[in-house]
Amino acid sequence: MLYFLFFVFLRFKGGKGVATSFGALFGILPLGGAIALAIWLAVFYLWKYSSLAAITSYSLLPLVVILINPHHTNIAFAVIVTALLLLKHIENIKRLLKGTENKIGSKKKE
Repeated sequence: MLYFLFFVFLRFKGGKGVATSFGALFGILPLGGAIALAIWLAVFYLWKYSSLAAITSYSLLPLVVILINPHHTNIAFAVIVTALLLLKHIENIKRLLKGTENKIGSKKKE
């Protein structure tokens, strides 16, 4: 997953890691992945912000893991993935707080 977040050939500027981490999550904890995806879909459907959906679903991931499979390695995985994704979304969080984040399907704000 770190490979996609910090891709060497793009000067360590990879993607946000949301899709990659969903794939890893489904492989490790299928039920946790399904719940996180359901949260992502619900938030995206209601507000149309992909970044808000990712931030919300992964912020709740450690709690979801604690509720469905509280093994220490699963919790550690959830906390690490959440921390990495939140770090990659810092600029999105700032734009959400300022009200300048673009919604999916809307024209870009200048």
